[in-house]
Amino acid sequence: MRPPLSYRPDVDGLRALAVVPVILYHAGLPGTSGGFLGVDVFFVISGYLITTIIISEIDQKGSFSLANFYERRARRILPALVAMSLMTLIIAPFVLTPDQLKDVGQSVFATAVFASNYFFYWEIDYFNPFASQAPLLHTWSLAVEEQFYLFFPLLLLGAKALGGRYTALILLIFALSLAAAFWTTASDPLLSFYSIHTRGWELAAGSLVAIWKMRPGADDMISARVADIVTLACLVVLVFTFTSFNEDLAHPGLFTVIPVGATALLIALTQPGGITWRILSNKALVHTGLMSYGLYLYHNPLFSFVDAYFDYLGDGTRIYKLSLIPVVYLISLASLHLLERPLRHGKRLARRGVLVVSSIAVLALAGVGAGLHVNNGFKTQIAAYYERQGMPLLVNVQNERAKIEAVRKTVAKPNTPFSCTEDSCHKTLLLGDSMAIDNYLALALHGKKAEYRRVFLDDTCMEPINSLEELESLTECNRRVISFGSLLRDADTIIISAKWQDHTYLAGYNLAMILQEALDAEIIVMGSAMFTDLSSFSIKAWRSNIARDQLDGTFYDYQRWDRLRTSDKLKDRVQSTPDLSWISRNAFFCDNEAQVCRLLDDEGDPMIWDNIHLTTRAFPKYAAFLEGFLSQ
Repeated sequence: MRPPLSYRPDVDGLRALAVVPVILYHAGLPGTSGGFLGVDVFFVISGYLITTIIISEIDQKGSFSLANFYERRARRILPALVAMSLMTLIIAPFVLTPDQLKDVGQSVFATAVFASNYFFYWEIDYFNPFASQAPLLHTWSLAVEEQFYLFFPLLLLGAKALGGRYTALILLIFALSLAAAFWTTASDPLLSFYSIHTRGWELAAGSLVAIWKMRPGADDMISARVADIVTLACLVVLVFTFTSFNEDLAHPGLFTVIPVGATALLIALTQPGGITWRILSNKALVHTGLMSYGLYLYHNPLFSFVDAYFDYLGDGTRIYKLSLIPVVYLISLASLHLLERPLRHGKRLARRGVLVVSSIAVLALAGVGAGLHVNNGFKTQIAAYYERQGMPLLVNVQNERAKIEAVRKTVAKPNTPFSCTEDSCHKTLLLGDSMAIDNYLALALHGKKAEYRRVFLDDTCMEPINSLEELESLTECNRRVISFGSLLRDADTIIISAKWQDHTYLAGYNLAMILQEALDAEIIVMGSAMFTDLSSFSIKAWRSNIARDQLDGTFYDYQRWDRLRTSDKLKDRVQSTPDLSWISRNAFFCDNEAQVCRLLDDEGDPMIWDNIHLTTRAFPKYAAFLEGFLSQ
């Protein structure tokens, strides 16, 4: 193999072409609906560059060192990443509520250990409006690349030991990952979006280009004229995908092959001096491309703080985000010249020093993130400050939890067999997580139309269930159930409820279908409703001077729209299935036509004590709400 070109300005221009659509997409600019695909372009570029570096060094006998490789990655990635994380941590307390601060702490920890892609898989759907308030959401792609960098050099070393079969190895990675992307996108699109196993083929596409470019005579295999025609067409295709594709397409999947393939062809066929080369090597594009890492890192926290500060999840923040782009540019420029380049190319720190400092920085970030999580976003301390200013919280969490524990002791054990034997006795079984606990406490205390029992069944526990027999024998989530089978078979009505998430709601639907087919009982599925944490919202209300009579409308705006959208997906399935019924928990709190949610009762006392769970004051009204539906 011949040595690669030492520097390609057109690749930096391609970086600019990738990062600008991402930023404009996050700013909400019309006409950039496919801007998120810029990340896929970055994956291909990264695969190309890393593979070129590693194989070039491996094939120069004895020159490749894993320690040297990881040192270079640390110098390249960590300085700006740590700076961006610190910037986020400094600004966040002035903009976010304590529950949001806690979320930031969790994401800082996940980012520090390069696992944020899987953290956000569990927490946030990238394409829902609530995602715009997650300052570190964009680090998922860095986690994917770091996971690739961790294992890929080892695989290439293994391929070298087997005779240098790099192409066969990379083709295998490409094929397996692409197949995994198709399958996972169909079964769990959120997991597919965030995962290394469904994104590896995009990096492998760049790796295949690197293998081809290192072959002697590769650039002479196609004429300059044909190369210009193909690469210009690829530029047009990329711009088309950025402006015309949208999040409704299955991604990563068949449509993702288009921007990935166009990027691979651009890297492979762009020839020095050609039209495409001159376009991509334009000084403005190269200048932007050189800053692309910083631009990508710094824009998202600032944009997310705009969404959080202005309390709006739609287009209303667009003008503020667009006006911040020059600020993002200046921060990125300063980061490049004052931080990234000096630490990347500086000789003051030897390899051991770089690895030690990097480890300390990562551990420090992880520690700060863990501290924010453990201290619950310092909610208690912040709340105490506001109370001293004469601004008490809307809810006293400790008092409310104590009241719930007190009433819990007065009701029957939730999973003992039904005791009534009369024909007129209606038996209702409640299945689910803490939502079912709410249902049971309200109905057991204040219900008048049935006998109620409850079995704990978290939504994650519903996933492996394929039959009634499997459900009856399930012990992981039901260790204290005396006779789950008899409760299921004796029940006249079964209500399934949970804090539905995008990767678990189908399991809830599947459970409902199993029960419907196996039992004579009426099967009801309950939707979930979630809001911002009420005590944290108190702080936001005082900061923003929100009047008491404006709270209902503000509560409506502060719903967890991502969870509501997931609940609506489940609702559509349930309501399209004969003999399944649906209860909207959201309807207890919210009037969607009036766009208000009542989380405080007529006396101003709280109906929830966190972001979802009922207070004892809400139990009587909630029981009447549920039995009103059950009696229909």
